[in-house]
Amino acid sequence: MSISAPIETNSTSTNASLNAEIGAPPLAVANPNNRKSLDSLTALRFFAAFSIVVYHAKDQFPFLSGLAANFALEQAVSFFFVLSGFILTYAHSNLGLDNCKPYIISRFMRIYPVHLAALATLLFLLPQNLAHCKDWPASLAYLTMTHAWVPIQDYYFAWNSPSWSVSTEWFFYLSLPLLLTLGRKRLLAPLTFTALAFAFVFWLSAWQQLPTDSTTGSAVSAHGLLYINPLARLIEFALGITLGLTYTRIKPLPLPTLLEFLSLAGFLFTCHLSTKLESFSAWHPYFLLWASHAGFSALSAAFVIIVFSQERGLLSKALRFKPLVLLGEVSFAMYMLHYILLCYKFETVPLIYNQTGFWRFTAILVLASYFTFTYIEKPTRSLFKAKKNEKNSSQRKWLLSRSELIGLLAVPALIYALTPGTSLYQKELSQGTKIASPNCLFNGGIALETACLSNNDIVLRFKAEKPIILFQTVETRLLNAKGETIYFLQTALTTRPQFASQGSHFDYKMPNCSSAYQQAKYLSIKVMNRDGKALPPTSTPQQSKLMIALKATN
Repeated sequence: MSISAPIETNSTSTNASLNAEIGAPPLAVANPNNRKSLDSLTALRFFAAFSIVVYHAKDQFPFLSGLAANFALEQAVSFFFVLSGFILTYAHSNLGLDNCKPYIISRFMRIYPVHLAALATLLFLLPQNLAHCKDWPASLAYLTMTHAWVPIQDYYFAWNSPSWSVSTEWFFYLSLPLLLTLGRKRLLAPLTFTALAFAFVFWLSAWQQLPTDSTTGSAVSAHGLLYINPLARLIEFALGITLGLTYTRIKPLPLPTLLEFLSLAGFLFTCHLSTKLESFSAWHPYFLLWASHAGFSALSAAFVIIVFSQERGLLSKALRFKPLVLLGEVSFAMYMLHYILLCYKFETVPLIYNQTGFWRFTAILVLASYFTFTYIEKPTRSLFKAKKNEKNSSQRKWLLSRSELIGLLAVPALIYALTPGTSLYQKELSQGTKIASPNCLFNGGIALETACLSNNDIVLRFKAEKPIILFQTVETRLLNAKGETIYFLQTALTTRPQFASQGSHFDYKMPNCSSAYQQAKYLSIKVMNRDGKALPPTSTPQQSKLMIALKATN
């Protein structure tokens, strides 16, 4: 699910050339003075990226399920792949096999720092993922951005699973010099070449009778070959290359505003139609797999790109609004971070699933993406310019502006303020029925004072026995007389590191558990650090959790 990077113009003392999708360096282009910054496409990228966020967030925010059921939001990936081919061709039309080294180096250094930053974020927020290091072949593939080239789920979904598309894009970048060389000789050569590649992986899937999905994660699947693998997706990239090669020949289109509305409507229609394709049982299941999730919308995406690249209608004018362009610029970081933050949200506050929670999550994601864009993407883009432009660089561009210096402090502070902290449920505790008074101290200085049943919920009251930094997770279970789990919840005491002074209280709620409580005989409580290591009760240090016999309330 690839997110393109900013489309912008970099000026030098003599001319301007386009710095395009995922940070291409200024290279020699035909008629560079005629190149313009395509801000409307940059802004569109944010909306496409946001659809990917919604696609992944639907499981944690159920109110999004209806939208995801009626539109194949993952088809936005096809838009990104076509856009990538178009912009790179538009910016680097003279690129070939003999002058591609600076392009490849700068392209690698443009995406790799964010790739590593996302991995660092994952390990900081979810340190238990360090266990994946044991699978060193998949980890090595991830670190070299080749994990999507292996059609095995344990590889292409390793670590930060949406990054499979960055791996696929990396393959595209390496193939661009060859495809552009072919395309300049014969316009349809890139499409022909990549269509043969797609036909090969389709034939290979059918010949091996691969399952559409991997049931174990360690086997080759048609999903891995036809949806993930770059050989299957290369035809979408080639379509963008073909558009780029013909772009200068396309005359201004009539009725630009109407065409902008129609092109977007057409793309949305194909996304809706993609959800209906699986009902066509007469079609081959492998083709349905590819069409319904991958390439069905490629042509409509190409039409959107051509119409909005001319920037003559009212919609494209609105999309050039600077805040929207900035959102488009941070969309690559947003893509790389969103799934990690969703996983962190699920592990810390899984019960926040309303609209307010979603927009708070979105605000945190945008702020984190802006921070990554400003303090990782932009500096590395400047640091690894092509040698051709280093002569014209000035020391000023290495320095942060006043607004960026303010943002270096303000953005993390805003993220911290928006992230939920500890909770107190004083009303529920005062009006509820006490079901246990364990007065148990866990290692680390956290004591459990009481457990109370209030309406449909159980509330646990904790106390800090000494000054501590709260960042712990609590796992609770209700067990029946046989010791079987009939209710389970794992959530964090706070989703952000928070200081708790000695004697301060903080509460933990188990919602909608009254029916399970009527059948329960025991309450199991396990307090853990963020790495999953248990903090055992001091009274029974040989056990990782506290078992409480519940009082009958009926």
